[in-house]
Amino acid sequence: MEGIAVTDASVILLAEADEEILIANDKGLIEVVRTHGVECWWVTTLLLSCAKHGDLTADEATDVLYDLVDEGMNLHPKIYAQVQKKLKELAEWTLLSPGFTEIQGGSPRPQLWEESDGIHHWAKEKR
Repeated sequence: MEGIAVTDASVILLAEADEEILIANDKGLIEVVRTHGVECWWVTTLLLSCAKHGDLTADEATDVLYDLVDEGMNLHPKIYAQVQKKLKELAEWTLLSPGFTEIQGGSPRPQLWEESDGIHHWAKEKR
C-alpha cells in the first residue's frame, strides 16, 4: 500500500480482515480503501445512516456534526449545508411520524442517498 501512512495501511488491513466498514474523512484514503475492496463511508454518511435508522435522532446527529467541525474536521461548506438540510428533513419527518425509522405501510421516506457498487452518493432531489 504505497503512498499512504503505516497507520492508514494498518486500519485498511484490519477493516478488510474483519469485513468491517471503514469510516473516513479523507478522499485519498477512501479511494485507496475502495480499490482494496473494503467498504468505506464518509463520516457524514455514517451520521445520516444513524439518523435514518434511529440509532441517533436527527438532532443528535446534527450535534455530532457540529462537534466534529468544531474540533477541526474539514468539511466543504457545500457538503456541510447538504448534511444539515438532510438532517433537518429527517427531523421534520420524525415529527410527522414518531417512532418511524424504516419504510412502513408504504409511506414514503425521504431518500438521503443512493448506493451503487457500494458507494454512497447524494440522491438527486425530484422536483
